[in-house]
Amino acid sequence: MLSVTLRVVEDQGTINRRFYEALINKLAGRFNKVEGSLIQLFLMYFDQIIKASFTYNSLIKGKLSADFGFYMGSEEKYVLPIIDEWKTQVRMERIRLSQKAGGVYGSMTLKAIDRDLLKVMTISDGTFGAYYFSYNESGKIQYLIPWLEWLLRGGDNIVPNFVITTEHAERGRSKKAVMKKEEGGRWVVDPAFAGTVNKNWITDVLNEVKVKMKKDLIEMIKTQ
Repeated sequence: MLSVTLRVVEDQGTINRRFYEALINKLAGRFNKVEGSLIQLFLMYFDQIIKASFTYNSLIKGKLSADFGFYMGSEEKYVLPIIDEWKTQVRMERIRLSQKAGGVYGSMTLKAIDRDLLKVMTISDGTFGAYYFSYNESGKIQYLIPWLEWLLRGGDNIVPNFVITTEHAERGRSKKAVMKKEEGGRWVVDPAFAGTVNKNWITDVLNEVKVKMKKDLIEMIKTQ
């Protein structure tokens, strides 16, 4: 008769420690594989959704391009540097996996856009970007036009002593309308587009991206 005896020579604490070490290594490997894919997935959806948005299309070829005085034929030069900057802000922040209280804990958080928007507000060469300078007939700077600030954070705040008119529109940068100074005048960003710090063009786009990514992310982690 054959008799085999198996004896565990390590204590329970050592067994538990080795189990959690193996589990953490496995999960860390999955996190590493998911991280790059997750950023690429975000960028793909972000680009698709923002360029399909009502606001983007109005900035490129609609009412907003006229209201903000974008040079006809150069509208993308104002908007695309903003989108490119937003893409560079995408990053992953992780809390290292560790064993605590009978479990494994850690996190992986995708950070998309700096909430205060300050960095993107400074992107400009004076002609194209988040703001531009308006010049008078003698070539001197007349006004600063912070169109992105108005769009994203101005809400329904009135821009005092300015009006937009289609009279002599051919003289304007956009050839669609002219913003001119007029004492007592009042102008606001079209309410269909006007945003605030907490709700604006970019926050709406990010909310759509989150919905698109949620299902894909779950499947991605399962298959790694």
